Amino acid sequence: MMNVSPLNQTLIDELKALMGADFSSLIETYMQDSQQRLAQMEVALAQGDMESLISNAHSLKGSSSNLGARQVEQSCATLVHMGRTGNYTGLRNLFDELQQHYASACQYFRTMQ
Repeated sequence: MMNVSPLNQTLIDELKALMGADFSSLIETYMQDSQQRLAQMEVALAQGDMESLISNAHSLKGSSSNLGARQVEQSCATLVHMGRTGNYTGLRNLFDELQQHYASACQYFRTMQ
């Protein structure tokens, strides 16, 4: 997998400048929504429901991209690709990696609020 910088600091700084005090609520909304998506992805993975896994990974990819969470975005893109091409080898490991990237991004976002 491609080595991606964890966060797009330029994008984050631009969002903070543009949104001002509303940036914190954007981050909270992202974290709440993404936690739900990760939980749904966990269930989908356990049940072999690739449609749900792909759908939730695609949504999380988009919202992560909008906030500059590059590693989360990249992991989700890889999950979507693997699911769509039927290459399920390593999905569990990739999902575990996604959760680590997500935790790191959230930790960083919390320091910004």
